[in-house]
Amino acid sequence: AIHIVDLFEEMEKKIRNWDTLGKLRLGASITIGTHILPVLIQRYQKEFAKLRIEVIIDKSAVIEEHILNNTIDLGLIESSPDNPDLDSMPFMRDSLCAVTAPDHPLTRLREVTLSEIARYPFLMREKGSAGREMLEACFSEQQMAVRPLWESASTQAIVRGVAAGIGVAILPRLLVKKDIEEGTIAEVPLAKPLERNLNMIC
Repeated sequence: AIHIVDLFEEMEKKIRNWDTLGKLRLGASITIGTHILPVLIQRYQKEFAKLRIEVIIDKSAVIEEHILNNTIDLGLIESSPDNPDLDSMPFMRDSLCAVTAPDHPLTRLREVTLSEIARYPFLMREKGSAGREMLEACFSEQQMAVRPLWESASTQAIVRGVAAGIGVAILPRLLVKKDIEEGTIAEVPLAKPLERNLNMIC
């Protein structure tokens, strides 16, 4: 009994200050890891300078696997987790936006529907990405199927293809905001906004 009590006391000492002196293993989806996580970590490290933060950036499904295998402590993903063993909590909102080349015919419209934009060649993220899954679910809801002309794991490859007039795309606003502001591509407002929660999972 004394040995067990001693072990508990030792454990409490070790975990008491984990958030200021220990190691935090984080996983983030590509959108979050690219545009949100660097700012969050910068703020956190100012407050807890001695905390070591290790990060893995990959697709949401891969981050879920890391949580289940206990190779990371917390995950930040763009979708709701599929596995019932995972807890999730929204920490931010994001939206998907339709983008075209600046001189595309759709830019003359005040807003477009999914069916209108689907008439043009589509450039999409790869299967398994959270943005792709959400978009396919929206098309499916309207009994539409879109076969992409391009598929890429690189958002910038899709942005360059859109800018060159190869096709249109619907991408996370966080990833294309700068390109829209710089005039590389143009946003066409969607008649029905596509919004989603960004979730923290454990």
